[in-house]
Amino acid sequence: MSFASLKKVTRRCLNELLRSLKNTACFAVENHKDQRINERIALGSSP
Repeated sequence: MSFASLKKVTRRCLNELLRSLKNTACFAVENHKDQRINERIALGSSP
């Protein structure tokens, strides 16, 4: 395996990792927003 192909594979792995991290971060943010909205609804509906 040449150094160039190794570099290419490494870059691809890093890109995949970054993409999955980004997706996880977006999911966490959306999930947090939903939680806050649900809390607000719960607070608003309780007397």
